[in-house]
Amino acid sequence: MEDHQCKKFFPKPFQAETTLSEDGYPLYQCHDDGRRYEVHGQLVDNRWIVPYNLYLSVKYDCHINVKCAAHVHSIKYAFKYVHKGGDRATVQFHENEIANYVDGRHVGPLEALWRIYHYPVHKQEPSITHLQIHLPGQHMVLFNPEDSPETIRD
Repeated sequence: MEDHQCKKFFPKPFQAETTLSEDGYPLYQCHDDGRRYEVHGQLVDNRWIVPYNLYLSVKYDCHINVKCAAHVHSIKYAFKYVHKGGDRATVQFHENEIANYVDGRHVGPLEALWRIYHYPVHKQEPSITHLQIHLPGQHMVLFNPEDSPETIRD
């Protein structure tokens, strides 16, 4: 409903018999038998009932909206859907690792280049000083890394 008006033009007027309107669309028979029901706070009578075929509803165990399609516009509409083909969608996939990296981290060009060339990213101050530790009964051994293992052992 929009502005208290049904988009499908319900309720339909009561009609003694089915006729064609000036624009070629059918106006279906709709008897006023006096029955009214309250549904969700709304009074409903035959004018609110969608046209249906009792035989098809029973056969297929579901509600089937049946309307006459005898006007040129109706036939054109039906053929449009018969010949339109299957559903389609245009989909595009992007395989770009750099774009994914930028999208994920928002790294600017300068920072990216800095990291590519392995420049230091941060500096620790004061610098770490290694303290010499030796255990009782043991002494510290200093050696030149270029010396052979035999020289270091002696």
